[in-house]
Amino acid sequence: MEAKICFESLRVGASCPLCLGHFMDPVILECGHTFCTECLASSWKEICPPTACPVCSTATALEDTVPDRGLQDLANTGKMQRAPLLQSLGDLPTCDKHGLQHTLFCEEDQRPLCGLCFLSPEHQKHRVLLLDAAVTQCMEKLEATGKSLRTQKKRFQMELGFEEI
Repeated sequence: MEAKICFESLRVGASCPLCLGHFMDPVILECGHTFCTECLASSWKEICPPTACPVCSTATALEDTVPDRGLQDLANTGKMQRAPLLQSLGDLPTCDKHGLQHTLFCEEDQRPLCGLCFLSPEHQKHRVLLLDAAVTQCMEKLEATGKSLRTQKKRFQMELGFEEI
């Protein structure tokens, strides 16, 4: 259980407070808060001029941001270690972006989602089901397709005069 706590601490420490994913090109502000470069730029697009930290509202300027290469390395290490660690703990599948367990399924994209992915704008207008419900639906479709194929096979065999194989 300690490995899970350690992993969760690494995930939280290497995550952007705006997108909640692992840092991508992180920059640190004078106040000490760190963000993905793109996330910070997006949050500042709404504010003219961009002059405040999105977390603590401390006055800052874009030219005062500094790349945080150490944190980028930590985020990359966390991403690389996540799957092997979680697999050893028996907790797969997990979201590549957030490191959380998949509990939902997006029907439009035909892929599993974690709770944070579900809340993202990308999936807002998509039909999303609980993963267990999606699995049940898929199994029912497979069973129906299998039954239909067996019926067709019998019909073709009868038309061709073959005995049942």
